[in-house]
Amino acid sequence: AAPLLQAENGTVGQTITGQVINSMPLKSRDWASLAQLSAGVVTAPKGQPSSDSGTTDSAFFSVNGVNLWQNDFRLNGINDNIEFYGGSSVGSNAAITPPPDAIQEFKLQTGNFTAEFGHSTGGVVNAAIKSGTNQFHGDAWEYFRNDYLDANTYFNKGKKSEYRRNVFGGTIGGPVRIPGMYDGRDKTFFFGDYQGLRQIAPVPATSTVPTAAMVSSGFTNLQDLINFNGGTGTDVLGRKFSHGTILDPATTRAVTAGQVDPVTGLVASKTGYVRDPFYNGSVAGITDYTGAVSQLNLLPAGRIDANAVKLLGVYPGPTFAGLANNFYWEPKEPTNYNTYDIRIDEAINPSNVLFGVFDRSMIDQDVPSSLPGLAVGETGGRHDSFPAYAWAVGYTHVFTPTFTNDMHVGMVHSDKLQRSVYGNTFGIPASFGIPGIPQVAENGGIPPINLSSNTSTGLTHIGVGNYTPTLQYVYSIEGSDNVTKIHGNHNFKTGVQVDYLNGNISQPPQGRGNFTFSGQYTDIPNSNQNLNGVADLLLTPTATTVPNGINNVGGLSTYGGSNVAATVDDRWYIGAFFQDDWKVLPNLTLNLGLRWDYFTPYAETNGHQANFIPSNGNSAPGTYYMSKKGCAVTRSASFDALLAQNNIALDCIDSLALGAAQKTNFSPRLGFAYRVRPDLVLRGGYG
Repeated sequence: AAPLLQAENGTVGQTITGQVINSMPLKSRDWASLAQLSAGVVTAPKGQPSSDSGTTDSAFFSVNGVNLWQNDFRLNGINDNIEFYGGSSVGSNAAITPPPDAIQEFKLQTGNFTAEFGHSTGGVVNAAIKSGTNQFHGDAWEYFRNDYLDANTYFNKGKKSEYRRNVFGGTIGGPVRIPGMYDGRDKTFFFGDYQGLRQIAPVPATSTVPTAAMVSSGFTNLQDLINFNGGTGTDVLGRKFSHGTILDPATTRAVTAGQVDPVTGLVASKTGYVRDPFYNGSVAGITDYTGAVSQLNLLPAGRIDANAVKLLGVYPGPTFAGLANNFYWEPKEPTNYNTYDIRIDEAINPSNVLFGVFDRSMIDQDVPSSLPGLAVGETGGRHDSFPAYAWAVGYTHVFTPTFTNDMHVGMVHSDKLQRSVYGNTFGIPASFGIPGIPQVAENGGIPPINLSSNTSTGLTHIGVGNYTPTLQYVYSIEGSDNVTKIHGNHNFKTGVQVDYLNGNISQPPQGRGNFTFSGQYTDIPNSNQNLNGVADLLLTPTATTVPNGINNVGGLSTYGGSNVAATVDDRWYIGAFFQDDWKVLPNLTLNLGLRWDYFTPYAETNGHQANFIPSNGNSAPGTYYMSKKGCAVTRSASFDALLAQNNIALDCIDSLALGAAQKTNFSPRLGFAYRVRPDLVLRGGYG
């Protein structure tokens, strides 16, 4: 039979029943990905914000062009969103995603919402867990994938990557019955489900590591930087160098246009700086070094920092000849996923119905690094855990056949815990001669060290990646109440929703520091090719060795660092509405409503936030706002002096929230549904 057309309101959307969900092929077993089948819905950009984004597996999607974080997920009548810090990494911004077999139905609303829905400007996804019935029902499943069943590709040359994926679970529901004690038929029902995932997937990684010649020489021979790079550069003395040629920072000196350089006897074409190569011979008069590779890039052992050599020793040996992309490995990524839901329904009497649901989700993943061992490669090398739980209670009271009340109370809690495998192994930086790195919980490991400011032209970065760890805890508590009254050809509905939103996060951007050796001190001045970072790391800055030279040139190009501290943010959301669905004619319904939404400003519980408001757009003067709680913390005198120097006033205020929020967000909602004929409905709306 053809699906029934909804002709009672102007809302645009699609309802997908449990039967449809279970008949659709869902590789990821995430029913929310089916929202992409609806008109006006497009998947998120590939790889953003999660690795499966841009595929049919993903539940990250945009509705009618609105930002994907603006979708509102609701489960069992309660907020199911991860409200802070850009969500999680579980393939959806929903905290809890029960298995498809447990979903009664879900509805995606994409436009012309009634006044009952606010909170977000994108789509609204409403889902509910199944209820038990008077008969026992259930099912079980196993979805199995394995590399033994996969075809090979030509490029694998007979070797297939290991892949294992098992998704299994079951559901059961029925009346609550305790033989000889309680018979819950027609009164008390239960439903439960469980789903597990066990997966091992390959994560191939290609990197650039030191060549065998570099390693065997103790990093005194860097001629492979020339051998495996192309192109040339010319300095202001007219000397031509192959890219990758190491120049001696201790010979850095200024030259003047038209004047003879006393070291080389060459005339400078313009004013600037020069330095000479590590060359086995005299540099006097030489203007072309491109054919002298055997005499270049031989570093004196006495100039090399032993800690730098030790640090470079964390790189694995190359698996291919050459320099670029000369290392390949294929570590495994195990993933375990367990989720379950329990629902109890109680029909107290015909006028009072109560239900309660508890949901639990646990995802654990060992994310391999792009380089093995301590090197890490600033990617992966983590244990990720995404535990979440939710509960909801709903109560419906029927005063009269035309007058009812629905109440919901619930909570959703979602964590995102991403920890380095070396997070609690202390003393590693000091063992490589790197002092001052805070050795506190979850901050262990080699700091990020970039041997080029461009990853495509230098050695692959080493160390634990920035923003590690991420310890994120987000929860919301919601209460809502809706009253419905039918009067004549009017269906009145009014309600209120109150949410308390809280987030706690520790995610230091550069808690271990961030070190970059770009190669700028061993390349042609002001013409750095980002190839020589390894030489900048190896060579200890020293006194100049040429007349009028500059002392102690070399070392780091840039350094970054941040403190290691958590923030605790909270805010409130309040929404209220009134809706009148007026059946003007048998084939015409008007939807008239008004909604009020209020989000309080974010407040940091410990006063660890500030707000600078410039007086003239984007610069000083202005006012720097802090809470009195934050102002009570001792500040650096230089910080206060800097404010005064730039004519910026410091204002310590009573509130922890340092902003203002609109309190007059009233939203009119107008809609209509007109049945032109039995198989054609015209809808429209404004709001």
